[in-house]
Amino acid sequence: MLQNSLYLCHQGQRDEQLDRFFFINTGVCSVSVMADGFSHCHASPHYVDWLGEQLYALENTGSCCNELCGEVLRILSCNDCYPGKASIAVIVSDQEKYRYATLGDTRIYWPSHSFRTTDHSLAQRCIDRGNCPAEKLRDHPLRNQLTQFAGADSKHTLTWSERERTYHDAIIMCTDGFWSHFDDRFIHEIQTEASLHNAFRGMINKKTVPEDNVSVVLLRDL
Repeated sequence: MLQNSLYLCHQGQRDEQLDRFFFINTGVCSVSVMADGFSHCHASPHYVDWLGEQLYALENTGSCCNELCGEVLRILSCNDCYPGKASIAVIVSDQEKYRYATLGDTRIYWPSHSFRTTDHSLAQRCIDRGNCPAEKLRDHPLRNQLTQFAGADSKHTLTWSERERTYHDAIIMCTDGFWSHFDDRFIHEIQTEASLHNAFRGMINKKTVPEDNVSVVLLRDL
């Protein structure tokens, strides 16, 4: 089952820090959620805080993976929540497999398999239509225009995918504040806590302070 091995977060030039990472263990399986809040940014509490309240209520409930996936979908479909929206990535894991899904541009990377999730953005849509090469996504002017997101007025829902569990595998979840500084090949080479820490420190120690908030976590299957 996945464990939180290293979580790193940095507030950039934004007035608010609405990045959140939640790790919940039901006793049978776990759910990892990376959220990047936006819209109604001055709201306190914000949608991402409500999301955390709902997820932490699942701690030690004994829920299995199927039940946990259903609970996550129920939470995201609720309209009675705090204001705001979020780009999110979710992984539900047990001793057999990972179930994962995203809304927006928060990503999940499997470095050992050179695989990552696909963004829900207008920039990604341009790439899918052949109007822009994939390697230009980080610099595309429509990169931050999301086509799917979580929030009170969202009609979008998670579409679960599955991967078989690999013992000791490293998985990275990150907001666009992190991945926008690196190409995919570089991130796929990050498979240890030390390499992630070095990449993170090198990024925030640059002369130009990152404008966006930055959050990344390395999960390890143990």
